[in-house]
Amino acid sequence: MKCIACRTLVGAEGRFHPAGIVDGMRLCFAISSFGQGGAQKQCVALMNALAIDPDIEVQLIYFQEGENFAALRQDRIRAVRLSGGSVYDLRNIFRMAKRLRELRPDVICSWLHGSDVLAALSTLLLGATGQHVPWVMTERDSHYPPNWRYRLRRRLARRARRILCNSEAGRRYWLANGIEAAPLHVVPNINLAAGLTANSAGTSQREVVFAGRLEPQKNVRQLAQAFVLAAQSSPARFRILGDGSEREAVSEIVGQTGGVGRVELEGHQPDILPLYQRDPVYVTLSRHEGTPNAVIENISLGNLIVASRIDEHVALLGPEYPFYVAPDAAPSDVDRVIGMALTVEDRSCLAYAQAKVAALTAPAVAACYKRHFMEVAG
Repeated sequence: MKCIACRTLVGAEGRFHPAGIVDGMRLCFAISSFGQGGAQKQCVALMNALAIDPDIEVQLIYFQEGENFAALRQDRIRAVRLSGGSVYDLRNIFRMAKRLRELRPDVICSWLHGSDVLAALSTLLLGATGQHVPWVMTERDSHYPPNWRYRLRRRLARRARRILCNSEAGRRYWLANGIEAAPLHVVPNINLAAGLTANSAGTSQREVVFAGRLEPQKNVRQLAQAFVLAAQSSPARFRILGDGSEREAVSEIVGQTGGVGRVELEGHQPDILPLYQRDPVYVTLSRHEGTPNAVIENISLGNLIVASRIDEHVALLGPEYPFYVAPDAAPSDVDRVIGMALTVEDRSCLAYAQAKVAALTAPAVAACYKRHFMEVAG
């Protein structure tokens, strides 16, 4: 089987190797925590896939466990937890450097922003002592606020041997910020719903769902207004699942606009795939993304999606997909498109998208990452 992203062959799973026994590459991941979020789920899925490769010893440096930590194949990964408060505590540079000196990885791969900064500075510190650990950075988004943390990250990114982006938009972000094209590569997300099938037997009522972080990037205030409006004329069940800084604002919108009892505001649901298997209409009005897990998963299960027309969604769903809305569409426009999606039985409009996500299995995507790590390790 060929991986679309890197055109590398995917081999057999391989056998378990105890940490420290393998003669191949020692690969260390660095992440602040495994809390809520699609990026954390992707990190777990990738590490699990690489951990069964006989050529790789997977190592991990982290600060907090979080709810996705339990899904990690801890018996196959050499994990080290660092103590400390904020990820940006300067003492963590020395803590991480000390652990890297002990682990002696051939490559370190940082995942998410705080760990990017720590990996860059700790490898710089190690290099001054004669131990060189090449650093690979990952990019999970395509837009950031103008504060000092992201300015520091942009400056340090010039030290990365490669930046592996999960979207073309992420690659363009780094090109626009002065990184040359050579170290920039796009490797897609793993389809976490691969192999699952739809099963609508558990519900007699159609559902309209958003599940994700309740943050400004996700445009959830506009989404809440649209759900309240749509629920006034539709018998469908409308559900918003997630937590975040916008939760209180979303709750107020639902309460003040007559949505109480019509729109259900629920917390984060760790195991969301059974809900997606019940044939909901999934709605996402994000202003920007990396590669959205929820969209990939709903495509894989054959669910119709109402999506903001941003590059990251068009890359998955195709330019001719019929259920787009403008990123800041009026609630009435979103209501209209939701109504259209609820009445459509034919799913042929998903053919383009399903062909794209079918190849994004964990072994295939892990093979793409492995190729990059092996090349950086030399």
